[in-house]
Amino acid sequence: MVIILTTSLQCKKAADNLSSEKAILDFTLPQQIGAASIDQTFHFVTVVVAHGTDLTALKPMITISDKATIEPASGVATDFSQGPVTYKVTAEDGSEQDWMVILSAAKSNAAYILSFTVPHQVGQSVITDSTVNAVVDNSADLTKIAPTIVVSDGASVGPATGVEKDFSQGPVTYTVIAEDGITSKIYKATVTKN
Repeated sequence: MVIILTTSLQCKKAADNLSSEKAILDFTLPQQIGAASIDQTFHFVTVVVAHGTDLTALKPMITISDKATIEPASGVATDFSQGPVTYKVTAEDGSEQDWMVILSAAKSNAAYILSFTVPHQVGQSVITDSTVNAVVDNSADLTKIAPTIVVSDGASVGPATGVEKDFSQGPVTYTVIAEDGITSKIYKATVTKN
């Protein structure tokens, strides 16, 4: 009886000494921009990855509490394209904690005019780093030209595509603002008759 009681107490002490730590301490991806934000209180991990990153099979390297395990495991390809992914961290003592990992892609800083077409156009527009040149036939009215402008993904242009402008007095200035809202590029657009 004494042996059973002693063994039972030793097992209880051993169980009491098992770690209950179940934290994500670090989360990194090769495509990551800056450090991950890890909220130990609410169990969230927020990571920003480079614009254009394919989110369907990312392999994060995850550091967790000593003697804990994580599922999906560190280094396993995981699909983040459908939104947040839940990771389950299990402590040495068997207690569990769900962690929500949220990935977001950085906004693009591309601010380019990719195409510029106008009614009565002859040939394709010539677009450089800061200019656009289009040629129209002699029947075109240069005072009322409404160009169709295609810009970088997520970017905006002003004046907007389809807005009539007067090209009879020389170049018209167009400003392209990238998706990030910070980067911009100015183009001088000229439309001349053939």
